[in-house]
Amino acid sequence: MSIVTQCNPITADCGLHNATDDNASIPYHCSELFNGDLNGIPSNSLERLKGWNTKFFDLDNGSPRGISVASQLNPSSYNVTAVVDSINLDGIARAHDSQVHQGTVVGIGNGRVAFAISCTSTVYDVTYSLVNGNIYAFNTTLATPSTAAIIKAPSQAGFGSYELFERAAMSILLTNSTVLDPMELAFSQTFLALAAGVYTSVPNRENRWRGEMTLTRIGRGSFYFLVVSMFLYAVVIVVFTVLALSVFWRNDMRELQARLIP
Repeated sequence: MSIVTQCNPITADCGLHNATDDNASIPYHCSELFNGDLNGIPSNSLERLKGWNTKFFDLDNGSPRGISVASQLNPSSYNVTAVVDSINLDGIARAHDSQVHQGTVVGIGNGRVAFAISCTSTVYDVTYSLVNGNIYAFNTTLATPSTAAIIKAPSQAGFGSYELFERAAMSILLTNSTVLDPMELAFSQTFLALAAGVYTSVPNRENRWRGEMTLTRIGRGSFYFLVVSMFLYAVVIVVFTVLALSVFWRNDMRELQARLIP
């Protein structure tokens, strides 16, 4: 299995902006389907983690529509809002981090940073050839919606939220990339890790083994003696062959053969 995740920033669209006051409430409104308070405990998912909210959806005539955990879609779409502790946002801005100036991440006071992203994860079936530890012929095909549902369901139910929340906090510190890059990787890895518990290994379609086997061992002295003996034997054969031919072609031998033949 392989998962490709792509995310886009929606921080401004969700109404999250820089704030200097330590507000007790951090409201966000991404859509009628996805809104709330980042300072509150989310009402959805099994792992209800303050500061972390997700919502899986499908577009119905351009409008987001909530989907159940059992829904079968490939790709899967979801929105995420997060509030994490961070270093001083001004320090990140002085490092010319473009995501600060573009409003992808915003400071909300009390040393915390918020962001919102909209992501799409696509599940692929993968076949490949492994030769001497190297991968060849890496082929991907779009997985069926039923297979993608198995990959999606644990994360939609809320499992893995703590891991994703920790990765969100780490993504703010990566000044060489935006929060989008590490979060895309985090979601793909978490989806696969959670789904690994319900999968078993599949036998290889084809196995080819190549090995070396030592049939016997010959001492060096014995080996050289054998080679020299075979060489001398070949020389003797050549000498006797030459002698036989020389005798056969002698004139007196031909006359003797002629008299013996009636």
